[in-house]
Amino acid sequence: MVRMFGTLGAWLAVAGATLLLAGCPPRLEEGERLVKDGNEYFKAGSYQRADDAYTRALELRPGEAGVWVNRGNTRMMMGNPDGALADYEAALALDPGFAQAWANRGILRDELGDAEGAMEDYRKALELDPKLGKPPSIWRRIVYNPPLETIKTRLEYLEALKRSRR
Repeated sequence: MVRMFGTLGAWLAVAGATLLLAGCPPRLEEGERLVKDGNEYFKAGSYQRADDAYTRALELRPGEAGVWVNRGNTRMMMGNPDGALADYEAALALDPGFAQAWANRGILRDELGDAEGAMEDYRKALELDPKLGKPPSIWRRIVYNPPLETIKTRLEYLEALKRSRR
């Protein structure tokens, strides 16, 4: 009897470990799917659905700074600056070297009228990734029609404005 339970216990331990390990990839895959869904909803302008997808993804994978930035972008588009700011700050707490998070927080601060904060964030973003200061390529402009202003040109404008007020 003891031998049977010992074997059964060992089998249950192996089966439980197998099930636990087998459960990890779907959890990761589910998080990836949610991020992809959120990206598609965002592109389509379905910001509430994007926010929901990113929120669910963050429940599964809270350590991904990029997902925090994506949700922050979504919340900015939804007119929720406090939520966007909290998300950008969460991303920066996870990855202080994430240039796009600095840039996006700078854009938000700029929109909110915090020129000093925006300039600090723009400088940090450009320090981490100087490519953020370059205008989009002609191909990207034709395909995506992004604005010509970059964070570098916006930083230069804000700095010039600050100098002119002295």
